[in-house]
Amino acid sequence: MVVRLQHVAPRKLVLAGRAAGQALSALWYLGRHQVTPATFQRIAERLPGSEFEAQCQAKAMMPAWMVAALSSYERGEVAPG
Repeated sequence: MVVRLQHVAPRKLVLAGRAAGQALSALWYLGRHQVTPATFQRIAERLPGSEFEAQCQAKAMMPAWMVAALSSYERGEVAPG
């Protein structure tokens, strides 16, 4: 067995070990072209309220494209789907 350690940017490890951290990792994985306000709506529906709030409080560690989608969700700009 080989264990390979890889450097990861600290902002990608924000909320590690929490449900909100798993959701944040999923957003990074999806990337800028697939993360929309509707993505945040689905996450909000599935996470406990306190976990979604923790994710929202981590905006300072999110890239601009992720913050833009989250801010649009918070303003209610979610396209029906």
